[in-house]
Amino acid sequence: MKISTRLAGLTGAALLTVLLAACGSDRGAEPASPTGAAGSAAVSGAPGAPGPTRSDSGAATRATVPQPSKAEPKPARASAGHSLGDGSHEARIVDVDAAGGRVTVDVVDLLTGAEAARAAAAAGAEVPPPNDYYISNISTRLRTLPVAAGAPITVNVHAAAQTGSSTENVGTTLPRLAAMPDLEQGLFRLTVLDGQLTRIAEIYLP
Repeated sequence: MKISTRLAGLTGAALLTVLLAACGSDRGAEPASPTGAAGSAAVSGAPGAPGPTRSDSGAATRATVPQPSKAEPKPARASAGHSLGDGSHEARIVDVDAAGGRVTVDVVDLLTGAEAARAAAAAGAEVPPPNDYYISNISTRLRTLPVAAGAPITVNVHAAAQTGSSTENVGTTLPRLAAMPDLEQGLFRLTVLDGQLTRIAEIYLP
């Protein structure tokens, strides 16, 4: 009698185990964690970063961010011309290119009388100016001009060591003019025609 009860109890426990196992198999499967390649990329990718896209051929491609194009260099501005208008101009000669037949000058204004006094006063110089003249040099722009073939060139102050007189005009050549010392300290009257120097004459100043 006791043996039958135990067997019945063991049989009931076994049956209960089978029933529980059967109930567990009827429950829906839990969703798998994203362990695939696509799931790993979605988890490990930086926030906001562009994900892979698919081209027409089906291959996966990475979206690219357009880069700003480089600005094109601006064209250089053309330099202003260095010519002088036709006529007579007072100037300092700052360079002589004898081989190239060119002279570089700094144009000035030789003023006398009331104009000289006003310019000297505006510059804070002595008024009235000594010897009644004043050289105004507002612009320091240099101009290089060709010397016409056969253009006469004369000097006086720069020939005083040879002639003994600062007022005597002496003809010279462009190579000799280039070799004269302290040439920039002299004042010259230039005659210009069609952009060329047709005459260069030193001005005597007391």
